[in-house]
Amino acid sequence: MCATHMKGVSVTTTRKTSLVASRRASVVTRAGAKPRVLSKAEELRLLGKAVAAAESFGLISLVEKSGVSLSTVEKLGLLSKGEEIIYDRRSPGNIAAAGYALALAGAGVVYALPDDSAASVAAQLVIAGACAVGFGLAQTASSTLSTLQK
Repeated sequence: MCATHMKGVSVTTTRKTSLVASRRASVVTRAGAKPRVLSKAEELRLLGKAVAAAESFGLISLVEKSGVSLSTVEKLGLLSKGEEIIYDRRSPGNIAAAGYALALAGAGVVYALPDDSAASVAAQLVIAGACAVGFGLAQTASSTLSTLQK
């Protein structure tokens, strides 16, 4: 028990409630602050690794050939949307939930489509495979973004 006297008012609290209050205050403080995503990514050298991986898969030349430029990306509002996503503390959870939804969708397709022909089995395989890849990407993105937001 802890007793505090403030301007003639006596307040008695237990140590446990004061610890809970201080934890809540620290959570509120952290939640209100903007995460240091880009500086954390720079510390982990993720940007250089991402560019190197994109180059090795030929994604950069593919984007250049398609005629997409930075000004096009800006006009579409993708940069501002990306900024909203990386700085929103709820984004890792939302991305993980989308991944779980994809996993359930893949399982649902396998359950719902009949196995009576080779074409339906192939459709099950393609759809479930795409959902499984999407699930893995979503979980990886969620985990990475969560780490960067810390």
